[in-house]
Amino acid sequence: MKSALGQVGLPRYRLASGTRALRFGAGLLIATAAALGLSYGLLPREAAMPALATGCFVLAAIAAIAAKLRPAEPANRVTLWDVAGALTFIGIFASALIAPEQLVQLTEAGGQRN
Repeated sequence: MKSALGQVGLPRYRLASGTRALRFGAGLLIATAAALGLSYGLLPREAAMPALATGCFVLAAIAAIAAKLRPAEPANRVTLWDVAGALTFIGIFASALIAPEQLVQLTEAGGQRN
């Protein structure tokens, strides 16, 4: 849409295929998928979702620290801040799916092992 002031609209975000942020984000997503597979294979069923939520928050913190240490990138590219935000939302959604009964079972089972 054009107006008297020029082109009006939202900026378009480009996914630059060769950027470090995308590679780093892809690595974090692969690590999340691997952690999910391992958690479902090694942990009891009720512990898998809390482990996934915790893992997403840890990976989001790693991405945020890496983003803070890197110089600023152009505003129209996917950055590590975007990756950290996406992982945070995934962690929030995963933690919302955890039933309170699962946490009660985990804490009771943890106390019985001693």
